[in-house]
Formats: sequence, C-alpha cells, structure tokens
Amino acid sequence: MTTYKDIAEALKETLKEIVPGCTVYSIARVEAVERPAFFFTIKPIVTEPANMRTRHNVLAVYIDYLQKVKDEADMYEVAGKLREALGFAYRVGKRYQHVKDFDFEFVGKERNVLEMSVTFEYFDMIEADEKAEPMGEAIVSIKLREVFK
Repeated sequence: MTTYKDIAEALKETLKEIVPGCTVYSIARVEAVERPAFFFTIKPIVTEPANMRTRHNVLAVYIDYLQKVKDEADMYEVAGKLREALGFAYRVGKRYQHVKDFDFEFVGKERNVLEMSVTFEYFDMIEADEKAEPMGEAIVSIKLREVFK
C-alpha cells in the first residue's frame, strides 16, 4: 500500500535532484526560509473503494518554488525538469502512480513564485479483516417459471 508519507518522501528526493542544494519544506513552514526553496502539500481528492479488495485514489500535489532572485527562464526550466522527472507514471517505492495532470503558473505579488500542481491516480489493495469465520453452509432456493407455453 502506498502511503501519503511515501509519496511525500519520493517527491522530496525528486525536488532535491531537480534543483541541487535547494531546501524542501512542508507547507507549514513560514519563517526562516532559505532560498531557493520548494514548499509542497498533498491533497487527497478521491479515496473510494473500486471493489472489495481495491481502493481508487486520486490526489493533487501543490508545489511552490521560491528563487533567490526572480529569473523567469529558471522557473520554466524547473517546471520542465519536474514534468520530465514525473513522466506519465511516477515511481513511489515499488509502485507507479499515474500522472493525470501537470500544470503551473506564476503567482505572488510580483509573479515571482512558480506554483505547480500535479494530479496522481493509483489503486491500492484494501487490507481485509481475515478474522471472520468462513460461511459454513448456504441454502439457495430457485424457482423456475415457464415463460413459453
């Protein structure tokens, strides 16, 4: 089963590879930020059973990139590197998450923050409670009726 923590750790490593020497923070950090820096948060969108043993998951990841000095070309390069690193299926541990959407825009008062959003979709096994006793006997009654006379 892929956990949100697994996804966060994999993304943190990918972001560090994209911009070496860059610090990666959780979204909760607001003071004493060393630039360049990434902030990211994970937001589950869908977590629903697909069948008795499988769960369908869709989640969005929001990533902000803060530079030391504003450089539009660098922001495009970082967005391109992240898109390339994610590909169509992003590996987290032994599993792959389907990359359904990748988007970015420039935000902030001076449009100097690169904000990227990525949507992942994947399926997980639902852990079953095997402590229940198996059904011993089933009684089935079938009545057939004559359709054609």
